[in-house]
Amino acid sequence: MYIKQLSDVERRVRSIFPRVLGVDEVNVCSYFGEVVVVGVVIPQDESLIIPVRDSKELTDTQISKIANQLMSTIEYYVEYVTPRECDKQLLQGEYRAIKRICKRAKPDFVFIDYHSIPDKFHIPQWGFQNADKELWSVSAASIIAKYIWNKKCEEYHKMYPEYNLISNRGSFGNQLFNLTVKHGLTKYHRVEWIKSACQKKRVDFSSIKVR
Repeated sequence: MYIKQLSDVERRVRSIFPRVLGVDEVNVCSYFGEVVVVGVVIPQDESLIIPVRDSKELTDTQISKIANQLMSTIEYYVEYVTPRECDKQLLQGEYRAIKRICKRAKPDFVFIDYHSIPDKFHIPQWGFQNADKELWSVSAASIIAKYIWNKKCEEYHKMYPEYNLISNRGSFGNQLFNLTVKHGLTKYHRVEWIKSACQKKRVDFSSIKVR
């Protein structure tokens, strides 16, 4: 179901806090690449509210169309969690990315899908469950983030066609794992995540070459 207007929750919050940000991320469960984190500022002019829905429920064509509409009409911010940050402390990396977005966007209030930042964050926040399905701002952020990640996968595919990233998008599926075992680790792989998968699948991690 498309979200065609601000939710009652978003309207109530915006009546108190003029500048409200919705945050979501994509490419969390992945063997490859960065997490893309996007913050969307709820526009004061509700005529700019474009129908959206959780990016996981949209085709690539729909994502591209809606993301381009959003990116040309609303205020949004993008940050990344690097593969090395994902290897060390994924959640802490996400929190840092959200803080960087907030430093640039200067919101009065933040909606975050599921999570709330536990420390050293002095902006009122709400870790809202199923936010990408219920809140316009977070759903819009999820679409922009997914569009950016899809475009990055196209770039990575040109660099490393042997991993078929244009199709598997770096996911936890067996295809990318098997291709990684065969072709080796690039600087964009999440090494610790591959190592953990090797243990579960009883594959000798030391036999995988580093490119």
